[in-house]
Amino acid sequence: MSPSAPATNSGRTTPLTPTAAPTPLPTLPSICEGNQEAAFIWGVSFCIPPGWTLQEYARPYRTALLTKEEATGDLSIYAISRLEGSSNAPLSWTMRQAKSALPTEIAALIPGGLAPPQTWTSATEFEIAAHRGQMSEALTTYGRTGRLAHVRIVVFHAADKRWRIVMIAPEDLWQGYDMTLFPYIARTIEVY
Repeated sequence: MSPSAPATNSGRTTPLTPTAAPTPLPTLPSICEGNQEAAFIWGVSFCIPPGWTLQEYARPYRTALLTKEEATGDLSIYAISRLEGSSNAPLSWTMRQAKSALPTEIAALIPGGLAPPQTWTSATEFEIAAHRGQMSEALTTYGRTGRLAHVRIVVFHAADKRWRIVMIAPEDLWQGYDMTLFPYIARTIEVY
């Protein structure tokens, strides 16, 4: 049966539905270390670290979402989103938009959500995927466990698009992720 042909069940015809997770391409040794897979989604490619799960969302923005459930029950996130609108918009505007999306759009991906951050660091210049951007950070808490969470937002323009990266992890794990895992993912990001 071809993938587009309807499936049959007890004589009824029902259309096939797509799977919730995308099918990553085979690992490319020159891009990813060890047995890691390379993902190619929504115009961006990157490596999937061991123990992290990849999901793909089309709305409200095209998002490649890496998640890891921590031993505490909290969820760590690395979300790469291709935003709508002109890439001519100032990065400061893109950053404000990203910060305002955190309490609703991003927090909705976390069981129990996140408390809205009270204060953000001033946006600083940041380079990612060979493009200049801006970065801002904040502390907040996980709604379900009340544990402290560290949040970083990076925005940049590439391939005539606006991009947003959101990283969230428990504060006690942040330094380890910030020294090894997050920079590794960032090094493997390529926008096309």
